[in-house]
Amino acid sequence: MEVPYNFKEEVGDESDEDDESGKINEAFICCICRDLLYKPVVLACGHISCFWCVHKSMNGMHKSRCPICRNHYYHFPFICQTLHLVLLKMYPAIYKKRENQTLEEENKMGYFSPQINGSDYVSSQSEETRINPSDAFQPCISDAEPSLGLCSVKAGGPAERTEPVQYRSGCQDMGLLNLLDRRNDIITATNDTTSEDRNSNEVSVDDVLCASCNRMLFRPIVLNCGHAFCVCCIGLKTNEMLKCEVCQSPHPGDIPKVCLEFDHFLEEQFPKEYGLRRATLQMKQEEFPSETRSTCTLFI
Repeated sequence: MEVPYNFKEEVGDESDEDDESGKINEAFICCICRDLLYKPVVLACGHISCFWCVHKSMNGMHKSRCPICRNHYYHFPFICQTLHLVLLKMYPAIYKKRENQTLEEENKMGYFSPQINGSDYVSSQSEETRINPSDAFQPCISDAEPSLGLCSVKAGGPAERTEPVQYRSGCQDMGLLNLLDRRNDIITATNDTTSEDRNSNEVSVDDVLCASCNRMLFRPIVLNCGHAFCVCCIGLKTNEMLKCEVCQSPHPGDIPKVCLEFDHFLEEQFPKEYGLRRATLQMKQEEFPSETRSTCTLFI
């Protein structure tokens, strides 16, 4: 007897879910619902939970606390797009199931979480029913401009575009030239490694790039708007509020702590590239100790 197509499709989905369930990284298990993270948000303390798990655990009358470390947090963060897309790519069947379950619950509640499609933050729900971070710290909903060059996160004022470092014939600083040569060798080695798996279904370095330096995230932190950066790419001036260079949203409070679970995943998933990032920053620190940011020095 011929099995109906939709039945075969359901069986296939269940098989995929079973295969993925045994491979879920512990770092991507929500500490509240103990399921695969769905639409992950990263609190200021660096811990990750599902969007709705954090929302439901918030205290409407008093300060809210992280369910893991019990540290206070004051603002409801936006979904981390990088983590969302990594999970979608690593566990497509389970993530789709989580999406269907969440959507069913949202339909019952009449409130919907922001929708993320591809590289854009897109919400199909009305303004009245969509749950978002506080109005004072809304992330950018429009398309990110891909033509922006390398720049750094600054506090106050718009992010400034910086041009790549170029060799100059009159440069007398051999230390700088040597550093640039070694840096270029590292970049070439990394590009050779990542080009091999760009066409695979596995997560590649291209999926976990810093929004500032455009390299693989190293000691990642996630701002309240949901954009991820290397801790070394964050700069903070005295008495000025930190702003995200991607969406220009102000980040409330101090620089967030490193998301250690995400950092450990990157080190395990890309050991060679992670080691190269660490080596590059160590070389920079040795060559230009006075210019290395203290936030970076702490974690190398």
